[in-house]
Amino acid sequence: MLKSRDRLSRIIEATNAGTWEWHLHSGAIRCNQRWAEMLGYELAELEPTSLKTSLSRLHPDDLVRCQALYERHLAGELNYFDCEFRMRHKSGHWIWVRSRARVTERAEQGQPLMMAGTHTDISARKSAELALLASNQALERTGRIANVGGWELDIEHEILLLSDRTCRILAIEPGVALSLADALSFFPASARKTIEVAIEAGSSRGTPFDIEVPLTNAAGHHLWARITGEAEHSNDEAKRLVGAFKDVTLNHRTEVALAESRELLQVTLESIGDAVITTDLEGAVTWLNPVAERLTGWPGT
Repeated sequence: MLKSRDRLSRIIEATNAGTWEWHLHSGAIRCNQRWAEMLGYELAELEPTSLKTSLSRLHPDDLVRCQALYERHLAGELNYFDCEFRMRHKSGHWIWVRSRARVTERAEQGQPLMMAGTHTDISARKSAELALLASNQALERTGRIANVGGWELDIEHEILLLSDRTCRILAIEPGVALSLADALSFFPASARKTIEVAIEAGSSRGTPFDIEVPLTNAAGHHLWARITGEAEHSNDEAKRLVGAFKDVTLNHRTEVALAESRELLQVTLESIGDAVITTDLEGAVTWLNPVAERLTGWPGT
């Protein structure tokens, strides 16, 4: 028994975990030194420890969630109590703690008598998670403003993963993974061929691509998309293609309208009975309509 206790003590010390045992009937809690150190205290500063010792340092926004998990464990709905929450450090800042515990002793009628568990400081992990979340949210905001999504193709299995923004452009449910064939079905035959050639070049030779193609999304809307992509390699072999997917329908329509307007203007100027001459800022002739050519004898440009 002593060897087992010594072995358990070494394991706990190696994991750098705080430990606690709670006598539910008396309310007393016995903690180890590491439990107190996480909060910036010596254990003697907190003794005698009780449930109040812990609850008084628990972040109020986490209290209801912890209480719900605790009650579900006591009721037998959960085999273990496992909860992440914030606790106030002696210096005033908040640290993140993961608490894992279970009832270790019950009365004959099933009432819990003893509960034991550990506290682990997960502040570093939480900071990294929150930083990543903030970064992802910033990227999502940027993508929303620019209407740019992302995509990733598993070359071997031809499975395509799409960002939420790309899914919205295609009018499909976010989080859907498509086969390459399903994704290509949004595009007409000519555009499909263009995409297949770009994917083949990217997969076999690592050639990046930047193409604009028409498509019809799941809602039946006719759009234009700019698709950029490049290969990601592992052991000198292309494993994935990743890139951006941007809705450029408005740009395309504007360019088409502008081209049509220019064509209409040129036809109009060429057909009217008046002479029309255009020059640059320095006075050099840049264009003449047929009437101006006849009147001036100058050749058209």
